[in-house]
Amino acid sequence: MQVDSICVLERAHHLILHSRLDGYRPAVLKRLLEDDRVLFEHWTHDASVIPVEFHPHWRPRFHRYAERARKRGWWRDRLGADPDRLLKRVRDRIRREGPLRGRDLEEEKRNDAGGTWWNWQPGKAALEHLWRTGHLAIAGRDGFEKIYDLAERVHPQTANQEAPDHNAHRNWACREAIERLGVATPGEIAAFWKSIPVADARTWCRKAAETGEIEPVLIEATDGRRRPGYATPDTRSEGRFDPWSEEFRLLCPFDPVIRDRSRLLDRFGFDYRFEAFTPVANRRFGYYVLPILHGDRFVGRIDPLLDRRSARIQILGTWWEPGRGGRGDLGRLARALDRLAERLGATGGWYRNTKRKS
Repeated sequence: MQVDSICVLERAHHLILHSRLDGYRPAVLKRLLEDDRVLFEHWTHDASVIPVEFHPHWRPRFHRYAERARKRGWWRDRLGADPDRLLKRVRDRIRREGPLRGRDLEEEKRNDAGGTWWNWQPGKAALEHLWRTGHLAIAGRDGFEKIYDLAERVHPQTANQEAPDHNAHRNWACREAIERLGVATPGEIAAFWKSIPVADARTWCRKAAETGEIEPVLIEATDGRRRPGYATPDTRSEGRFDPWSEEFRLLCPFDPVIRDRSRLLDRFGFDYRFEAFTPVANRRFGYYVLPILHGDRFVGRIDPLLDRRSARIQILGTWWEPGRGGRGDLGRLARALDRLAERLGATGGWYRNTKRKS
């Protein structure tokens, strides 16, 4: 589940869980991350929240990242002329003083820093480098700012476990990916965790199909094209993928269901792009558009904005897929927006901004 800093409505991780769990509250995730420690934060395709039992499978990623960082100029630029000394100094300070934030290392600023990458000065860059290479872990957040501590203090049960061997890691990555995807190509399986090459996924699929763990299938796209892929045996079972409900679900732009845009288009015929980083003049829809899911079909998209001063949600635009948008859909959308307003604490409800075209 992706963690993202954009907060048009709510942080991405909370918005993702709001759409799935009617009783969800952000304090629950904070407790699981910072108190119970059954989850941890690191990278998959992007910064994500991950079950802590998978932590040992991030050790190969830590090693790969350390190797890449040594070869990349921008890390050397950010860490300065003596990166090993800086990294040791930051690590030793955390060991002595406890958890630190980037702002706690302001004294590490350089006068010759010039243009910074994400405004990272050497102290912040050192914290990120040590986190991405597995020496540090995210102990919590102050607002959205990361608080870093030694990995062995944050996750003592898993931080020092041995890295799995190549076969064990490949088997884990493929098995866990297809269990979540249900039906997938080797490329989609490899892309799920971004931890193994496609060639490894192909090898695993072939062997798993031979033993009956998965079965070969033809995956038909909405345009009629067919591609070879694989499915778990219970995918064919009735009710394996029951639609959520007859009510609409408004999905976060970073929701795992829509993360793979090519897969989304092939399986659902829904062409979705996140346009927050697209110049305004080139946007088709809006800055933070939420797909509308009805059962197992995407039926439209909506562009909402939470006005925190008035505690109201503005609807800047609504766009329906062909054949949708009738009275029943309008009623389901209104109820979905009522639920969203309640979950976000928008006590003023929601309204349509008539100055914007729907």
